[in-house]
Amino acid sequence: MEIAESTVADVLVLEPVGAIDSTTANLFATKVTDIAKARDRNFIIDLDKIKYVSSAGVRALIMVAQAAERMQRKMVLCGLNSEVDRLFAISKMSELFVICASREEAAGLAK
Repeated sequence: MEIAESTVADVLVLEPVGAIDSTTANLFATKVTDIAKARDRNFIIDLDKIKYVSSAGVRALIMVAQAAERMQRKMVLCGLNSEVDRLFAISKMSELFVICASREEAAGLAK
């Protein structure tokens, strides 16, 4: 899985591409957690280029959020497409994560 890195307002932005499903979920969780540890800062996961998140993908996001908490880092999600947003709303996952509409808004909350 490809994950682009950038920064917004001194906050790390991680932007995965593709889908977070049973094939990619473990790799996604491992890569994001490793990057967050190495960069030693709060981070945003921008899901704008994610077309699909399966239940395994949701589990991977929860694992990353737990890892962020253990590292005492803030994690904020942004860029959810309508399908992913709907999935999060139906499954009440939107209550577990801080979710913003834009990177800029997410950066403000991740500081």
